[in-house]
Amino acid sequence: MLFSDEFRRHIYEAVDSTCHTLTQATNSCDSMKLGLTGGIGCGKSTALAYLQDLGWHPLQTDALAKGLLDTEPQVKTAIAQQWPQVLNSDTIIDRSVLAAIVFSDADSLRWLEGLLHPIVRRHWQEWLNRHTGQPCAVEIPLLFEKQLQDEFDATLCIAASDTTVYSRMQARGFSADQVAARADRQWPLQKKCEAADFVIWNDGEEAFLKAQLYSLDQQLKASLPRNR
Repeated sequence: MLFSDEFRRHIYEAVDSTCHTLTQATNSCDSMKLGLTGGIGCGKSTALAYLQDLGWHPLQTDALAKGLLDTEPQVKTAIAQQWPQVLNSDTIIDRSVLAAIVFSDADSLRWLEGLLHPIVRRHWQEWLNRHTGQPCAVEIPLLFEKQLQDEFDATLCIAASDTTVYSRMQARGFSADQVAARADRQWPLQKKCEAADFVIWNDGEEAFLKAQLYSLDQQLKASLPRNR
């Protein structure tokens, strides 16, 4: 099992039991910046989409990174020089070929992250600056691994059981080996949960996920100063 019974009980506690400390920490802020993370297949993007419905400005850093392959010529050039085989017949980077390379070799993955992450970080920091005074949620899969948590007023981890994760990922066309390769580049999910300010369990119906996010949304927004 991924989680002990004691840890699972901790996850299922109501989110408002941990809000008092966050309220004290954010009363001096002129905006709410939420760093959203979680394990693969746990529903981070689903959670982010619902936060958007609740009035949060959302940003996915994975989408930023993928966009760089098309919009940043220096990124495409560097990758093509490193791995010429990733270019297809239209001289466009084949992301499936690139993924197969980096998720099967740790050194290749580190090289790609070293190229992309500083640019991605600059983009989302500039985006946050443009949304000062507004609630913003940024989805960063490697939030804790890259020690980015201090960039945010609070952190949220979306969690799910191994069984649910594998079922979701296989439905998206990933093999068990591919799921394991992606999971290996991240902290264990329990460690992410322990590091986060808030944990939301996404192992059941979507309505349960939305109910937890609605409760969290209300308490986070209540902690914002009324006069900005």
